[in-house]
Amino acid sequence: MLCSNKISAPLALAQGFISVPPGICPLHSDPGRTRSLNAPSPICQFGPCGRIMKNSAMVMTIQDPASQRLTWNKPPLTVLVIKKVHDISVIQPFIDLVKWLVYEKHMLVFVEASVLDENYLLLNPSYPSIKDKLCTFKEGRDDLTDKIDFIICMGGDGTLLYASSLFQVLNEVVVDRGPSPYLSNIDLYLDGKHVTTVQGDGLIVSTPTGSTAYAVAAGASMIHPSVPAIMITPICPHSLSFRPIVVPAGVELKIMVSPESRNLAWVSFDGRKRQELRHGDR
Repeated sequence: MLCSNKISAPLALAQGFISVPPGICPLHSDPGRTRSLNAPSPICQFGPCGRIMKNSAMVMTIQDPASQRLTWNKPPLTVLVIKKVHDISVIQPFIDLVKWLVYEKHMLVFVEASVLDENYLLLNPSYPSIKDKLCTFKEGRDDLTDKIDFIICMGGDGTLLYASSLFQVLNEVVVDRGPSPYLSNIDLYLDGKHVTTVQGDGLIVSTPTGSTAYAVAAGASMIHPSVPAIMITPICPHSLSFRPIVVPAGVELKIMVSPESRNLAWVSFDGRKRQELRHGDR
């Protein structure tokens, strides 16, 4: 059966009489051409496929990580207060805050060792009474991951970034050849499986936040902070077609110096704590 030319194209489409191939506008097509309803409809084998679903309950929604909220099953007990060092404007607010946390909320308050004996605080007459009730820690030695429930920062953006660096790497982990004149050979494993060997100046493993820093300067793409992913970017690879790799945030990455590498490598975390990687280190 053929569609009659007397039926307009929009009406025929609405009634399901004809099927129009992708990219062809029915309003400007040849009116003398018709298509049989028994003929197979053209199917696009690639590209996005969108359809209107009759049941709205079948629509899957993915929550934006930026809109998620952290909750406690019980009231928090420990807090770390990070104060901007040598800033007179936050001296009195800092003292009032720690007093309120200790006496009113009965919480265990941690502060940095340098803040505990800061001269500006010692000169304040209301500070000695609360000093003995504050706890401190040794940076790089004491693991606060399971001890601190939340952090309060008193300062600017630099104070916030510093507080984040105490617990995790914010931007990137960089493995490079260091002072050696030779290229580094770095083996990359993804969930225990060998993915590739990077031969070049090094490798950058960055978070979405760090994708706009060193990684983008090395040729990587920028990732939105709400996307749970990890960017792997080679540094000056000795290859014509080595592109950055994006992997899910939940995978396990293992980086080690290749046994065939003639030199060692160096690793740094957000540009700090630089140390040497030898054969067998991972």
